[in-house]
Amino acid sequence: MNIIVCLKQVPDIRNGLQIEESKDHIREAGLNFKINEADDYALQEALLIKEKFGGEVIVISVGSDRAREVLVYALAKGADRAVHVRDEAIAGSDGFVVAKVLADVIRRLSYDLILTGVQSEDEAQSYVGVAVSTRLALPHASSVTKVEVVNAKKIGVEREMGGGQLEVMEIPLPALLTIQSGICELRYTTLLKIMQARKKEVKILRAQDLTLDRTELGNDGSRLKIVEIGFPESKRGEIIAGEPREAVIKLIQRLQTEAKVL
Repeated sequence: MNIIVCLKQVPDIRNGLQIEESKDHIREAGLNFKINEADDYALQEALLIKEKFGGEVIVISVGSDRAREVLVYALAKGADRAVHVRDEAIAGSDGFVVAKVLADVIRRLSYDLILTGVQSEDEAQSYVGVAVSTRLALPHASSVTKVEVVNAKKIGVEREMGGGQLEVMEIPLPALLTIQSGICELRYTTLLKIMQARKKEVKILRAQDLTLDRTELGNDGSRLKIVEIGFPESKRGEIIAGEPREAVIKLIQRLQTEAKVL
């Protein structure tokens, strides 16, 4: 079974973030970057399926030069081929443009299944994978927590629904799944394998290699425009004193008269 996995490089925010003076993007100087967590689980799930049923795993990333690191990481873990779409014309693209680029690349590849993370850690918008499936006219399932290959033409999935409910379904192949973190146990690679993977070929695609017009890329082609980003303002809460029954009555009164939500 041939599987394509879409990967994104995201900032490692454990050491904190700073915002540029323009207030439209974070300051990248001094930041470390890593593979998006949900994408890592999608990659691991693809490798597990490959172990059982054979085939190959192809990884794709759209991003700047440093995004090559997530592809090297994937190759070190066992991916067979890597494609890196990088071009200044793509810089500043929103998720819809990234989905168009990914779909354009995927159309020229042979595959049975496409896996993406359910969402990225930096933007958490959850629509890129679904947008790719729409552009490729593929059946899809989102927030998948379990995958089972039924046969060469069908795959079974379990997906999270609202309120803690789970949905079980079978989907015809080829299909696209957005994978939830925790679907499997991550396996970690070694420094030696990463060093060896740096010597492997990563296919580079530029804007001119795509069938998309340049006006469809970058800020010009994006539907989402970032006006300003900032940190949430900290707000202090208020403790309502008194016995529990008395405090509840006061709370209800204030919700009715002040907050006007009841």
